[in-house]
Amino acid sequence: MSYVLMWLSIVPPLGFAIIIRAHTFFVSGVGGFSDWTRPLGYAGCLVVALGVTIRIVTVATLRAQFTDRVSVVQNHELMDSGIYKRIRHPAYLGNLLSSSVLD
Repeated sequence: MSYVLMWLSIVPPLGFAIIIRAHTFFVSGVGGFSDWTRPLGYAGCLVVALGVTIRIVTVATLRAQFTDRVSVVQNHELMDSGIYKRIRHPAYLGNLLSSSVLD
């Protein structure tokens, strides 16, 4: 199921980006998405920065329990404070945000 969700989060946005880059709303070119290129670029940079920040906060919250591979560490404790109080899997969220807007 996660494989399908990953493809659905990658392929349709790329297709949409190709379509809106090639076409404008009106024959005169007014109203095209090219008018939004700069603001959308800034918004994309903010989303990437937010994703990286969430990932860094996650690693800092876990401290010694953080590993780059899913594994059980000795004296494991369930985290329910900090960012884990609001988000169940913040590391995955950070990765998704930081990689979802990159071409």
